[in-house]
Amino acid sequence: MLNANGMLCGYMVRHMKVDSFVVHVVNCVKHQLEEFDRASTFFMDFYTNFFLFYGKVFGKTFQIIMTFAEAEELTAESPYVLDRWHSS
Repeated sequence: MLNANGMLCGYMVRHMKVDSFVVHVVNCVKHQLEEFDRASTFFMDFYTNFFLFYGKVFGKTFQIIMTFAEAEELTAESPYVLDRWHSS
């Protein structure tokens, strides 16, 4: 998904605010989920210090919280970590 152009993704993660980059990743993930499951729903809300991801994919509902600190840590590790991350 985001691996299509590594240089561009690396540039984006270094120069975008963390919330803007997360929104970009969410839009990519959402688009790919819709290709796999047309009935899927995927939403994101962000607040002062966390993101809330929720929806329904393949008939299962989900809700995940990621803090801004976690997002900053993950993007510092690699621009590709966010689209593979899941909460524990």
